[in-house]
Amino acid sequence: MIKKIENFLFEESIYKILFICLILQVFINGIAYIESSNFLFIASNDIFTNPFSEEKNLQWILSSYFGVLLANFLKIQTFSGFILMHFFFLIFGLAIVIKSLSKKNEFLSRIFLILFFSMPISNILFTWLGIQDPFTFIFSTLLVIFRSSWFSNFVLATLLSIAHSEQAIIIIVLVNLFLIITEKKANYTFLFSSVIGLCLGIFLLQYHFEINNFNIEYTRFDYIGNSGPIRYLTSTFSHFNALLFSLFNVSSYIIYKLLKNNWYNSRGVAFIICCLIAFSVTLITIDQTRVFNLLIFPIVILFLEYNLKSLQSMSKKIFTIIFILSIFVPRYYIWEGKIFSSSHPKNIELLKNYIKNNSELYEKFK
Repeated sequence: MIKKIENFLFEESIYKILFICLILQVFINGIAYIESSNFLFIASNDIFTNPFSEEKNLQWILSSYFGVLLANFLKIQTFSGFILMHFFFLIFGLAIVIKSLSKKNEFLSRIFLILFFSMPISNILFTWLGIQDPFTFIFSTLLVIFRSSWFSNFVLATLLSIAHSEQAIIIIVLVNLFLIITEKKANYTFLFSSVIGLCLGIFLLQYHFEINNFNIEYTRFDYIGNSGPIRYLTSTFSHFNALLFSLFNVSSYIIYKLLKNNWYNSRGVAFIICCLIAFSVTLITIDQTRVFNLLIFPIVILFLEYNLKSLQSMSKKIFTIIFILSIFVPRYYIWEGKIFSSSHPKNIELLKNYIKNNSELYEKFK
């Protein structure tokens, strides 16, 4: 059985593997949206007016604006359409990522897919639909894949900063830091094009808010500051051991194997430093697993690429077992000190409420 799965993972069409992984995601963890995405949908109805002028404590949400602009451009009128837009962007984006990685190295694209669906990032992206995460993930992933092209760097960094300006800053800092430590010199093409793109995206976003008199008084930094340290410390240390495992889940073994062979060289040092920085950022969030995965996944791709020979020397059975384990070991995440794994309970509750609210269906099935 293991050999058959191994042959499937390493010989079958990469898109067929993606399709099967998506089916497994639906059955194991489900697909769902996050309630706060409704605020972004409201903002997409009119991008020239601040929808939260009277509710200043919600204005920090506007620093994640790409989905709002895209929904407005596509003239999406319903909340369900808004959620579907994020879902299809994620699927289409994954296909582009896989295609792009395959052109570099097909083996690398298969390992990417195995890690993606064995880390919590896949569960988070498909069960937190409606917010900026699919855009942040796809843009940051493509940024490291196309890092040799200054124009691609510039465009993707601009889009990334519009998708989530604060996370974009950290991701671009981490990627540049990894490249500098690993190559022992700055990659000036990537450094300048990514930083200029980042600055342009932030400028365009702020300029849009300024000329349309949004008068934003409550930023994400205000939100972080007003939440207080106790809330963050409680979220981090309530289930600390579970939190540490949730960062990579069963993929931790692959990371361990690579670090074991590289902890003493620049690649290993760069990866460890980036992980520590990403984790330190999560100490001022309440959704540590999610934030860490979004920040570190571009670095994971770089680490895999720089250690491609080590990956190819590893037994394919290891990756196969990791893939099998990911089906049975919950790809849970920590949010505000609580452990979440599947969206099925939430979806069942939504279905029950829908049936209750529809009198004819309720009378039929009660």
